[in-house]
Amino acid sequence: MEEEEKIQEVVIETIRISEFSIFMPRSSNNIFSDYPELKQFPEFKALQNSDMLFVWYVACEASPLHKITSNAQRAKLAVELAYRDVNYKNLDRKKMSNLEAGNWGDKIGDAIQRMKSFRIGPRIRALQILEKGFENLEKIINTDASDQSLFKNTQGEFDFGKYKAFVDCVKNATAMMPDLIRQIESGFSVIRKNEETEEYDTMSYLDGFHEESD
Repeated sequence: MEEEEKIQEVVIETIRISEFSIFMPRSSNNIFSDYPELKQFPEFKALQNSDMLFVWYVACEASPLHKITSNAQRAKLAVELAYRDVNYKNLDRKKMSNLEAGNWGDKIGDAIQRMKSFRIGPRIRALQILEKGFENLEKIINTDASDQSLFKNTQGEFDFGKYKAFVDCVKNATAMMPDLIRQIESGFSVIRKNEETEEYDTMSYLDGFHEESD
């Protein structure tokens, strides 16, 4: 019992120091609803939500159990966390025992291998690049065109060529926004921790961006 409590403390601490996570269960919906991307992979399609949660806890690089080196302890905790909302009467005790023992079967075994292939680092970097791009486009679009100094040549005269280039730039930036927003909204299945609450945010980057702007 004391050993399990120590493991739980390690899990909680891991969550506390992790700024980002991927595919982390975050709502009352199932994990497939939270992250539609997962539906694209055939290894996951045959799994129920609880089985998918087990796969995430055992195999995801961002799982709070990831740093537990003992496969047996990690599997045991994963079973407890993934199936805790399943009615006790509906639990397949033999299945639970097999999962804890590492006897996963082909379906869950294949899903675990697929989950292990996801890397959080490149996803975080890709999202940050898109967010920076969004900020840069916003700066372009919000440039005050009434500031005539932006369009003067070295002689201090209005340069229509500069003005036209600016208009074209704003037009292109505006045209790029919808696709960029769609990509940011997908978020590469990355969520980040709120610095104030120490909880992982369920709102998107764009939601937070608009809150800061208001």
